[in-house]
Amino acid sequence: MRHLLENWRQIGPRLQAAESLALFLDFDGTLAPTRPRPENAVLDESTRRALRRLVHCRGVHVFIISGRKLDDIRNRVRVPGVTLLGLHGWDRGRGSKLNARSRLLVDTTRRQMGEALPTSQHVWIEDKGATFSVHYRGRRRRRFARRAPR
Repeated sequence: MRHLLENWRQIGPRLQAAESLALFLDFDGTLAPTRPRPENAVLDESTRRALRRLVHCRGVHVFIISGRKLDDIRNRVRVPGVTLLGLHGWDRGRGSKLNARSRLLVDTTRRQMGEALPTSQHVWIEDKGATFSVHYRGRRRRRFARRAPR
């Protein structure tokens, strides 16, 4: 995959010529740095100002699609005019509910994952209602010395 800014000569004119643009952004790791605990992720003020400026650009539509619940992402972003889509688009604030069969499947899968995962402070399951996330954070990766070929 090529980096956007490395190809700006080709992309820039196309963006300027477009009648409208839809910008889809993720929260964790894109707008806010990933943290060892998801609840500690914060949108800094300079990013919030940039989002406000984008919202006021004619023809630009800004979306934040996140694995977080809608209320969580709304409380963290706080920028009027940005369309927020929680739980990867499932939670749009319209009472998105699972039917009984789907609810059973999600609950059973979450329970089975909990039983299969190692017990560790670095691995945990976050129940989000219609979905769940398995988090693996906070542990430093070990570096291994490279072995010389035999």
